[in-house]
Amino acid sequence: MKREFIFSDVIARAKECFGCPSDKALALKLGMSPQTFANRKNTESIPYPEIFSVALECEADVAYILTGIRAEAMAQSQSQSQEGLKPREAALLDNYRAMEEGDQRAIERFALLGSKAEQKDVNVEKKKKAG
Repeated sequence: MKREFIFSDVIARAKECFGCPSDKALALKLGMSPQTFANRKNTESIPYPEIFSVALECEADVAYILTGIRAEAMAQSQSQSQEGLKPREAALLDNYRAMEEGDQRAIERFALLGSKAEQKDVNVEKKKKAG
């Protein structure tokens, strides 16, 4: 599932995490001119590479900057929702959740077809045993 991030929210959290009180301060922290930042703001184009780079330098929580959810809380939530799953199942679930909606639907259709075929095989076996 593709996530859309809201420019103003991401920028507000980046300012908070990087200690930047203004757009100008954030622009300079990100290594861009205030004018370039203003252009990005007008088009709501989030400067992902610059944010990731500064977050890495500052050891800031990138998950929080992007989503508003702390990485620790996100990890805890994921582990709770995956309790009892084998590592392979958990990886499949993680990949499914990261897919765009259309891809998720394709997998769901495929799984449904597989379960119908499996049920048909079970019914054939029951008939063989009965007959």
